[in-house]
Amino acid sequence: MDFADKLFRGTATTGMLVRYFYFATPQFIYYIIPMAALIATLVVIGLLTKNSELIVMRACGVSLYRSAAPLLLFAAVFSGVLFLLQERVLAESNRKAEAIRHVIRGFAAQTFGVLDRRWIVGRDEDIYHYEYFDPRANRFSRLTVFDLASDWRLGSLTYAADVGLVPQSTSDGRRVPTWQGRQGWTRGFSTTRSKGGSSVIVDYAPFAAKPLSLEEPGYFKTDVT
Repeated sequence: MDFADKLFRGTATTGMLVRYFYFATPQFIYYIIPMAALIATLVVIGLLTKNSELIVMRACGVSLYRSAAPLLLFAAVFSGVLFLLQERVLAESNRKAEAIRHVIRGFAAQTFGVLDRRWIVGRDEDIYHYEYFDPRANRFSRLTVFDLASDWRLGSLTYAADVGLVPQSTSDGRRVPTWQGRQGWTRGFSTTRSKGGSSVIVDYAPFAAKPLSLEEPGYFKTDVT
């Protein structure tokens, strides 16, 4: 009901709602299992007491410990299920559900998880910051590259609103995918020294499209960086 108006207004599709409920269901299961186990235990013990079955079991030589063994067994099973949900399922499913819910409510797509980190250090000590990364399409949104000099000072700063892989022709006639940024700018920083001290010169150059020297796509999809 909370998303019914989004569906009727056309801001969300049925597929989006199905995917959201699919990823949000494990969290509700995590909430329901303890309550269901508690209620089931109380109902079973209450019925056994009401029908005097516990007294009959004691009269037949069945101890209370043996009578409670099935309850303890099911409690252990439910605890194991909760542990597996918390450690293996909930973190990833909640991130995806939250991302879909964010889009359904009309906001920009948000990214979560290892593959969507917003800060990454490259092999040559460059620092990458981005708003969004699509690992399947190999596309960045609002990418900023901090190029550090050998003395750890900021050598240049490059920003591109959109970065993707495009085929480029090489000298031997082959076409290889190359990162290309669109609608961005580059600021170069250089230091000049004089008798009065040192000053920083900033060279600003906007561009509509420009090849960028970034890491290969697989570098942004691993847990190592």
